Amino acid sequence: MDLEITRLESGEHVVLVCVGRLDADTVDELGRVVAEELRRGHHALRLDLEAATFLSSAGIRGLFETQRSAKAAGATCYILRASATVRKVLDLTRLTPLFTEPLEAAARLAGASPAASAELVSGGVRLTGLERSVGPPLRGMLLGSSRAAVAGHAGAGTTVRIPPQGHGLGLGAIADG
Repeated sequence: MDLEITRLESGEHVVLVCVGRLDADTVDELGRVVAEELRRGHHALRLDLEAATFLSSAGIRGLFETQRSAKAAGATCYILRASATVRKVLDLTRLTPLFTEPLEAAARLAGASPAASAELVSGGVRLTGLERSVGPPLRGMLLGSSRAAVAGHAGAGTTVRIPPQGHGLGLGAIADG
């Protein structure tokens, strides 16, 4: 089956509804459609993959290329919705966060309210608490033991599951290189 792409305008976004397979035979078509939207000056593209029946490694490569093209044009291209099949491939390859829009912006696009939050600022440190929305379980990584973390020593990375009734504290930094 080929890939059928339908273009919909949704406010400031252009939604590309993809029906069929995203594989080596069809991914170039997605690239051509995205490139055309970028040439038209659309800077917020969303892919609706709810009716996509298959996602191969070539399809994943194509998704990376669409994001790269959008970024080079000063635009964004995220997956708005995905079929269970596509979601499973992205989850298994741990690529879901790369292809989906950040939670707060996605909630605005979908018309939902973002997760409730509370902030506490103390000594120049801002702590933000978010109410968990419905979705897959949150994952966290514990670096060392809690005692070592409090003492300022980091240990080897250990992946831990935070139970639904649990809490987590995330500290991090992002930098080029």
